[in-house]
Formats: sequence, structure tokens, C-alpha cells
Amino acid sequence: MLEELAEGQAYSLEELAAILLKKAAFEQYQTTSLNMRHWQELSQRQQEVAALVCLGYTNAEIAEKLKISFETVKTHVSEILRKFNVRGRHQLRYILRRWNFGGFDHPKPAA
Repeated sequence: MLEELAEGQAYSLEELAAILLKKAAFEQYQTTSLNMRHWQELSQRQQEVAALVCLGYTNAEIAEKLKISFETVKTHVSEILRKFNVRGRHQLRYILRRWNFGGFDHPKPAA
């Protein structure tokens, strides 16, 4: 298939492969950059909630861990999904799957 595409575009197979790799790398960079901008638009609390969502916590677990109401968590999650333009937490986890959220998973020190 690639051979046919390369031939149809008057490229060698190596040239086509290099073009496709550059395009894929550029698209990955653009996506990562856009996701970073969305992340920076979140409040600190929304970032905490988003990180815990990505770590697999339920809304109830997030509410307990952050000592906020379940309804507040639901509001934060809805706003996060809206800002990232995704329909659900699975999509959010998928687009942020390579991010390291381990620092958000530690218990907060007692005040």
C-alpha cells in the first residue's frame, strides 16, 4: 500500500516514510500543545480533580480525598470535560494518558 502511495506521489518509499513521520510528529506536538493550554486554563483545584480522574478515582473518592462536596466534584468534572472538549472521563484519560499524575495521588499533610 505504501509503495503504491509513494509511486503515485512520485516519492521513494524512504521519502514518503520521512514525510509521514514528520507529519505525525507535528500533529503530536500540536495536540500536546493544545492539551497543555487547556490544562493551564484550569484552576488549581480543577487540575487536582482532573489528575485524580486520570488516576481512576470516582467522584465520591475525589470528594473524600479533597474534602469537598460530591456536587462540587461533579461541577469541576463537567467544567474540565468542557474545557478539553471531551464527552467523558475515559476520553480525558485517553488524551492525557502519557502525563504523569503521580504527584497528585499523595495524601495532603494535616493542617
